[in-house]
Amino acid sequence: MESNERLLSVLVHRAIVLQLSNASPPVTGAPPVTYEPDDEPGVEYFFIKVTNLSSQREVWVTHIWFATDPEKHVLNPERPLPIRLRLDETFETSIPVSEVTSGVDLERRVRVALSSGDVFNSRLNVNVPPVGFVAGPGSS
Repeated sequence: MESNERLLSVLVHRAIVLQLSNASPPVTGAPPVTYEPDDEPGVEYFFIKVTNLSSQREVWVTHIWFATDPEKHVLNPERPLPIRLRLDETFETSIPVSEVTSGVDLERRVRVALSSGDVFNSRLNVNVPPVGFVAGPGSS
C-alpha cells in the first residue's frame, strides 16, 4: 500500500502569461522575462501543477483552493474540475495573483482534494524554466 505522501505532488509558482504572436498556446515566464508581450505587460498568475505519483492507481482531483482567510477556490473554466489523472499524469491550472488574498508564503497555502477525501498541501516549485508552456489538462 502506498503512503499518501507519495501519491500526489502539488507544486506552485508565480509567472506571467505572455501572449506571443509566434506561439499558438500561451507561454509563461517567471518575472523578469526576456520576451516582450505583443500588447500590454502580462498578468501575474499562480500556476498550480498536480502530478499523480502513484504507481498503482488513478486519482480524481475534485477541488483546489488556497487555505487563506477567506479561502479562495480555484475555478478555472478553461481547466475545469474534477479531473482524472492517470499514472504519472500532470494537470496544471492557474489563477491571477490579484484574485487571492494577500499573504506570506501563498505558494505553500494551496490545497488539493481527491475524490477519496485525501487533501494534499502544496510546496513552492523551484525548478521552473524562465519560459514555458502550461502542462496538459489531464483526462476527463
